[in-house]
Amino acid sequence: RALIVTPDLLLLDEPLSALDQIIKRELMEELKTLHRKYGIPVLHVTHDFEEGITLGNQMAVIHQGRIIQQGTPELLSRQPATPLVAAFTGIRNIYKGAIEVRNGSHLFRKDSVVFEIPMGRAGEGVVAIPSEDIVLSHAPVESSARNTLMGEVRELRPRPPLVDVLLEVQTLPLIATVTAKTVEKMGIRSG
Repeated sequence: RALIVTPDLLLLDEPLSALDQIIKRELMEELKTLHRKYGIPVLHVTHDFEEGITLGNQMAVIHQGRIIQQGTPELLSRQPATPLVAAFTGIRNIYKGAIEVRNGSHLFRKDSVVFEIPMGRAGEGVVAIPSEDIVLSHAPVESSARNTLMGEVRELRPRPPLVDVLLEVQTLPLIATVTAKTVEKMGIRSG
């Protein structure tokens, strides 16, 4: 009905929140098609980051009535400005700890675990590690990866076609997301 009058702006307040996943995916495709066809700007409010990245080309994360970060979905997911934005984008490996700068390298320390990070100021800090950026291997890998850490698999949580692998690296809980095929091929299991 809103499109009949050819509006200058289409406001959508959580239009997909009470739908099952199949209908939700179909309507997201329909909304993208409508946007392309009519070129009407859409302001779409959602609490679902997946919905936001599927439909949006610009996003703003609002908390307590204030914009805490805005930009492309890629920017928000790769460079979250706060732990809240990181959690909203689906990052589950978020840690508070100490950042040290030594000989031009930036190190992050959480309890007894230390790893290199690309940047940061010395002092207390927060690190957010996307679970899909973690590579699992039975042996150290020679690559451009900044860190190699040893850990133990605690639990597998299937999310077909993916699997969340819950790890413990010394005292640090860590979640890696891999394909079910990787779990099968590598023989990953608890312990």
